[in-house]
Amino acid sequence: MDQLIKFVGGRLKELRKTQGWTQERLSQESGINPSYIADVERGERNITLKSFDRLINALGVTPFVLVIFFYIPHYVFKLSLTFS
Repeated sequence: MDQLIKFVGGRLKELRKTQGWTQERLSQESGINPSYIADVERGERNITLKSFDRLINALGVTPFVLVIFFYIPHYVFKLSLTFS
């Protein structure tokens, strides 16, 4: 679970920077405290679903965009075992 929390935080930071936004700007757009955002991005806070929803809406992305790359390696590995 800790890996997922850190991964989502890192992806959130990537997407925020892709938008050219600071944590302060994301805070303004989402209504979430900038220190909360900083903690999430560092993987130090387990984000709530409500905050997750507010952040992805502010960034204009789907939940899929934040978590898919965490799961792909697991599925690719399982798939490769299936075809071995």
